[in-house]
Amino acid sequence: MSLLSVSELSFEYPAGLVLFGDVSFSVDPADRLAIVGPNGSGKPTLIRLLVGELSPSRGQIVRRRGLGVASAGQEIPAGGTEPLERRKLAVAEEA
Repeated sequence: MSLLSVSELSFEYPAGLVLFGDVSFSVDPADRLAIVGPNGSGKPTLIRLLVGELSPSRGQIVRRRGLGVASAGQEIPAGGTEPLERRKLAVAEEA
């Protein structure tokens, strides 16, 4: 089973700007993931969607129960000793 499955994911800002649409992929236990693209293409937004900080406009993100997700900001705070935040995601059980 995949750790993470993204299906037909789209994100649109309230003003109507579509950042990306119909994105689908899965991440399996042995996979390594790199998110690359030009400036303004939505890389941090995609990460925030995967972490659960944002909700998609359309589509679905399914995370394996108990999956922990770590993210690091683009800027490391001055004097910060813990630049990496670990967030435990609560995923509802599928019926």
